[in-house]
Amino acid sequence: MRLDFAQVDLRVLLSIVADAAGKKLRLEPGICGTVDAHYAAPWDQVLTQIAQRHGLKAVVQGNEIYVSKAPT
Repeated sequence: MRLDFAQVDLRVLLSIVADAAGKKLRLEPGICGTVDAHYAAPWDQVLTQIAQRHGLKAVVQGNEIYVSKAPT
């Protein structure tokens, strides 16, 4: 998957990744912000990179992706 965005809403970015994976997205309340996104990798690697860069935890279970704030 290839993504190239400037100042995209984080929730929209995660939704694009979930759609590309054919999965439903479940977001913890409070996840927000705008980010620059430049990725060229399989969707699962993109998801992991987004989560790591923005202090999130992403878990794929069945046909769903759960995204929450990473524990501190």
